[in-house]
Amino acid sequence: MLTQLSSILKALTLKPGVYIFKDAHNKVIYVGKASNLRYRISSYFQQSSKLTEKISQLVPKIIKIEFIVTETEIAALVLECQQIKKYHPHFNILLKDDKSFPYIKVDVKNPWPTISITRKRVNDGAKYIGRIPSAWSARQTFDLIKKTFPLRSCNKLIIGKESRPCLKYHIKLCLSPCTGSISQQEYRDIVRQVISFLEGKEEQVLRELKEKMKEASSCLQFEKAARLRDQISAIENVIQSQNMPFNIPGEHDVIAVARDNSFA
Repeated sequence: MLTQLSSILKALTLKPGVYIFKDAHNKVIYVGKASNLRYRISSYFQQSSKLTEKISQLVPKIIKIEFIVTETEIAALVLECQQIKKYHPHFNILLKDDKSFPYIKVDVKNPWPTISITRKRVNDGAKYIGRIPSAWSARQTFDLIKKTFPLRSCNKLIIGKESRPCLKYHIKLCLSPCTGSISQQEYRDIVRQVISFLEGKEEQVLRELKEKMKEASSCLQFEKAARLRDQISAIENVIQSQNMPFNIPGEHDVIAVARDNSFA
């Protein structure tokens, strides 16, 4: 057994992912995530004096190790939670309950849509984007969206005839549709950009915003061009190699092929 584990540990990747420990009955007893699979899994097989009581009880029961490589640590976080909810391993204390991931809800059925964070996904005509790995991640994403795409956060009836905008307009957190400062079509274009951005289509949103900025500048609409420039800058600052993993409804079969010269 030790020889088998040793060969497995040497073959492990340095990439992030999820690891699954099974016992002699092929039952999943623990699921974990790692930013570096080789280092994390190897840490379980140190000298017993360095291990916690839980790990000391877990390790002798490990007969089989499986792992799934992910592109990012965030993807590993989401996959870990899904696997724990699926198998309910004995040595996993957290994440066994049915507490759901947060979603970002875009109320597209409203003539002037708003965005919010919710844990409940219901069939109400709204657009739900997620699942997001944690409440903290959801809040960070939500705050970013509010700063980059200042959609309204109030629930008032919009008729465009308010005498003056609220404070959020002055601090650039709202486009003030209540005063008629933006048309409904322009507002819904921004909503569409928000959805595209949340679905990972940042480059598409950037191209569209850059075209609109050039158009506004050529029409001498410098204030609008400046606002679009700030949006473009904000988006470019947050585009990273990590992509937020979102769920796809239904079940899917996935096939992967690993290539090594002439072998696959």
